[in-house]
Amino acid sequence: MRFRSFDSLSIFRVVAERMSFTSAADRLNLSKGAVSYQVAKLEQELGFELFERHHTHIRLTARGQALLKEASRHLGKLEDIIDDLRDVSQ
Repeated sequence: MRFRSFDSLSIFRVVAERMSFTSAADRLNLSKGAVSYQVAKLEQELGFELFERHHTHIRLTARGQALLKEASRHLGKLEDIIDDLRDVSQ
């Protein structure tokens, strides 16, 4: 099955970097519910949990940590390439 949730992966990255759904929602200009839905959708597609959810905080699972590391590296590289291409076209 082909992976289709790249938007959700980007949202996951922001949540994981901030360790807060609320802070990520503010950063992304989305509702907290929308952010939570996207992360849940990503977890469902992946077939595993990315966060341990506690009453007052969240924590990345081991798989979540591994995915964050690679998502940050690869999505960051894509962002750099896009920035470079924009600079060339101007």
